[in-house]
Amino acid sequence: MKIHEVPQDSQRLKRGDTTYINYAVDEHGNFVQVWSKGWEVQDTAMDNLEKMFHDLEQEALEKIKSDEASPLEYFMHHFQLDLPLFAAQMGVSRRRIKKHFRPDVFNKLDDKTLREYANFFQIDVDTIKNFKG
Repeated sequence: MKIHEVPQDSQRLKRGDTTYINYAVDEHGNFVQVWSKGWEVQDTAMDNLEKMFHDLEQEALEKIKSDEASPLEYFMHHFQLDLPLFAAQMGVSRRRIKKHFRPDVFNKLDDKTLREYANFFQIDVDTIKNFKG
């Protein structure tokens, strides 16, 4: 794509989002960084992703209320993470985190483990420990 073809049709910026860096070819055939307000297709994808995480967050709230999930599942979706990414960023196995999604296991976690999760989400231990939705 040439510099003048870089999309500038985003509506997300009106909501306070930032600009994007894209790469384009200049008049000399070199790749250069070009600021872009975004692209309608990109906006649609981001809107769909935000909706998906919002829906997952709401499902997690219902599961917490019916004692089928721990607060970890809610906070994971609230911060727009999936299980593989959450596990990778925490530096633990997916299996371990999935086990901690179970309320019976979560309620027995020691303070050190709860503190690790709370620090990751930048919240205090009491918030994560006593979260009821």
